[in-house]
Amino acid sequence: AEPARGLAAPPPPITAMLLRRARVPLACLPAGFSAADPVNEPWAEVDLALDTARIVSVAPSASAPPASADETVDLAGALVWPGLLDCH
Repeated sequence: AEPARGLAAPPPPITAMLLRRARVPLACLPAGFSAADPVNEPWAEVDLALDTARIVSVAPSASAPPASADETVDLAGALVWPGLLDCH
């Protein structure tokens, strides 16, 4: 359907997204990830590649990002807790 006169067409849906520099608790990450101070700061800084609403890869932030992403968001150390949604 065409947009009404004077209105812009909606943007295409985002299917591939890269979340850069997210802090994720070590307990939520696969084996092999580590933290500089696991007692006082038990998280690692990682890049999360998403496809629609699923995490498809997790990599240390120092590694090269995936080649294709519709949108990249730099979280700059924001805490991300996968699976913690509407838990109240």
